[in-house]
Amino acid sequence: MKDKPLFLSFGCSVPQQPGEYMDSLTKFALDILRDRNFSRLDEEVREEMLSLFIDDQRKPSKEGRRTLALNAGLLAKQMGEPRLEVLSMDVLMACDKAEVREVLAQITDILQGQA
Repeated sequence: MKDKPLFLSFGCSVPQQPGEYMDSLTKFALDILRDRNFSRLDEEVREEMLSLFIDDQRKPSKEGRRTLALNAGLLAKQMGEPRLEVLSMDVLMACDKAEVREVLAQITDILQGQA
């Protein structure tokens, strides 16, 4: 996964038009954060994301937190929503899975209010 371009590692196709790339990434980020649709993620990343929802007293997945934070940061810039930018850092710094799920719920609430 590390040797792929970033947009391919997140499951996005190669853009055909200049604005199409950001539209595709925005839709992808909304799928993950608002709709909790992880099906377009690479299998390895999808497993890391799903592990965040298992209450097993383990530390939250670094890759899962990074994926959430990157997508929340992208949407913060696209939508001009500073709360998403703050929450993207909160999810990145989260120490346990319950904290990650709480931040993700806040992100989802913001995005559902924007829909």
